[in-house]
Amino acid sequence: MSITELIFISVQPDPQVRKELDTKLPDVLSGVFSRLPKLDSLFIASNLEVTGEDESSQDGICLLLKWQDISGFDSFIKSTDFAAFKRSLLPYLTGPADIQLYESPEEMPVRKAVDSPYLHIMSSHPKVTDIQSGEISCISVEDQWKAFVEQCRLASGAKCSLNGSFYGFGLRKDNGAFLGATLWKDREVGVITSRIFYCDHLG
Repeated sequence: MSITELIFISVQPDPQVRKELDTKLPDVLSGVFSRLPKLDSLFIASNLEVTGEDESSQDGICLLLKWQDISGFDSFIKSTDFAAFKRSLLPYLTGPADIQLYESPEEMPVRKAVDSPYLHIMSSHPKVTDIQSGEISCISVEDQWKAFVEQCRLASGAKCSLNGSFYGFGLRKDNGAFLGATLWKDREVGVITSRIFYCDHLG
């Protein structure tokens, strides 16, 4: 089953630091990730808007990677390429990046993602007690997600700026979490409370 990896990066608030990183990052990412055989796609995204969260997170960057399976991620995280990549970013960051892993029952529509510059990320982290007691049903969550996506589609009206969606269930430290993401052609999405990113497809 394919793996969605999200890397949330908090950048130093200095405008000059951000400018330098924005210039450097695409080439760094292409140089590191283009050589990975089990990586299907990579997107780089910048926060445009954050609703109901710390305003400082608006300076963040999100990397979205689609792996063929978990072994691809595991091999990379142990490699010298990852160590070099991490070292190259550290001077620009306020702290460690937040890496999240999700197992995706359905494939992310990569072609649609390329044509949809706005990515809306919604995540839910249920209580540990709920996870341990088995009260959370994956099937129930999937049904609720699909109903939500349909509501978004209807709310967008004839313009239909909703271009696709995908979801996943958390792995390892994110076990029990749910990830949902919608892909939009524009920012007219008042029905959503989420992190809003502007995306570029890098490969």
